[in-house]
Amino acid sequence: MEAVPMKSLVSASIFALVNLAWAGVAFAQGGAGSLAGQETSIPGGTLALAAYIALWILIFGFLMITMRRQRAIDNELTELERRMDEVFDDLDKK
Repeated sequence: MEAVPMKSLVSASIFALVNLAWAGVAFAQGGAGSLAGQETSIPGGTLALAAYIALWILIFGFLMITMRRQRAIDNELTELERRMDEVFDDLDKK
């Protein structure tokens, strides 16, 4: 399994920021762009926005932990390959 490319992480970050910005704009407008939005209000809108932000924080936390673990596994595999090369080189010399 390969580590997540930096390009993918940047793309995911941009996507998340755009979504957060969109949610913030929608929340700030309070539905002022439509007639239905002017007649009703959504109680708990602040909680919905907080839950949305918390969800993205959890997603990014999961991605960062996964990337860290993948990097550690890659380092261990590299070290194992190096040790195996040494062992096989010693066997060839005998």
